[in-house]
Amino acid sequence: LKVPFFVDCSGPFVRCLVQEIETGMCVVGDFIIHQGDPATALYCLKRGTAAVVVFTDDGNAKCISTITSGSIFGEIGLIVPNGSIVFGIDTHTRILKNTNNTLTPTPQPTGTRTASILAQSLCKFWSLSKQAFDLVLDDFPEYRSRIVKHTISYLKKKREEVDRTASMNIG
Repeated sequence: LKVPFFVDCSGPFVRCLVQEIETGMCVVGDFIIHQGDPATALYCLKRGTAAVVVFTDDGNAKCISTITSGSIFGEIGLIVPNGSIVFGIDTHTRILKNTNNTLTPTPQPTGTRTASILAQSLCKFWSLSKQAFDLVLDDFPEYRSRIVKHTISYLKKKREEVDRTASMNIG
């Protein structure tokens, strides 16, 4: 499976990431991630189908999308810190620059899941924790800003797709 924001990375970097991947499995009705929980990992659905569910303030659940084998989710867990530092990107995609006009590390609050992922079939997935990702980046610091930029671009495209789908469902 190809993760779009790791495409331009070197073989040694990708091999280090692969060594940190954990696998998981769940059955119909299990949640892989829960809305509101700390965003601490990236996931890839290897097999199965799952619903992207958002719970409203009044407690109602709404399925906003369906994901299938090969889908990436939870990517915000890699770029929003959980007690670590992200390079000038917060949940509002604010970029801070230092006097050399380069990205500056700045502490940010822990990110939280914006939706739940609910298994609709037997699902197998892999995950990469933020902690493991940061450890690999300690050895390959040149990739941090590139991956953050790729992730933000990917999230914007994903958001546009969700918005398009939602407007088609309304009309």
